[in-house]
Amino acid sequence: MGDRSVRTRWGRGLRREDAAEYLGLSGSMLDKARKEDPTFPKPVPLVGSVEAWDREALDRWFEDRKATAEMREVPASVSWVAP
Repeated sequence: MGDRSVRTRWGRGLRREDAAEYLGLSGSMLDKARKEDPTFPKPVPLVGSVEAWDREALDRWFEDRKATAEMREVPASVSWVAP
């Protein structure tokens, strides 16, 4: 597959190893997310037993995780209701 350390462009469909690398995860952590997180994107069956993750679906999942983490960082003393 070539040297992934110099990848300049990601394809739309990412195989397991590439999907994990794209998200900054190990393959085993991707497997764990796939098993335990019902919001984790499902792979797309391509040909035969080959499956790939849609890069855009991974982006949406990542953005959702980021937004959830940012919401946790809001101090409890912040009021969202106008006085």
